[in-house]
Amino acid sequence: MSLSSWLRDYVYISLGGNRKGTMRTRFNLLLAMFLGGLWHGANWTFVVWGLYHGALLIVDRAAEPLTSRLPKLVFRGFTFLLVIVGWVLFRSSDFHMAAVWLTKMVGLGPSGATGVSAFFLAVLLVCVAASNVLPASWDFEIRPTVRWAAACAVSFFVAYLFMNGRETVFLYYQF
Repeated sequence: MSLSSWLRDYVYISLGGNRKGTMRTRFNLLLAMFLGGLWHGANWTFVVWGLYHGALLIVDRAAEPLTSRLPKLVFRGFTFLLVIVGWVLFRSSDFHMAAVWLTKMVGLGPSGATGVSAFFLAVLLVCVAASNVLPASWDFEIRPTVRWAAACAVSFFVAYLFMNGRETVFLYYQF
């Protein structure tokens, strides 16, 4: 069972889910996401990450009449950016580090506005485009072929080269 399934089944639904009115639904969402953040660690950045995602879920439900009129590309792009901000909180060791990363992500530095880098914009556009082009479900059958095996081998080799000789520690070993 995944953490999200557990939070949904044993926290959100057990508290009444969305069947006890708007305010209770909002509380249930916020509490479930808070506990998800707390589960990842006792650091305040995880707690705020969980509360942030709970708040995003609440705002998404409240703003649904407005957001349903937006083009899907705009809505998905905006959602992508908001989730990326959340992941900065998740990976930061403290709020100062998160603030530094976020200011650099938008092209701000100690000397003021430095402009957003072309590389950042290119990566952002590729990610937004991919979220609109790629299938919503990855349920497909893989038929192994020599060409498929070669493509996988090359992909793994390229990923290995980008490790720069550093050992990557599994995220949850930190806790």
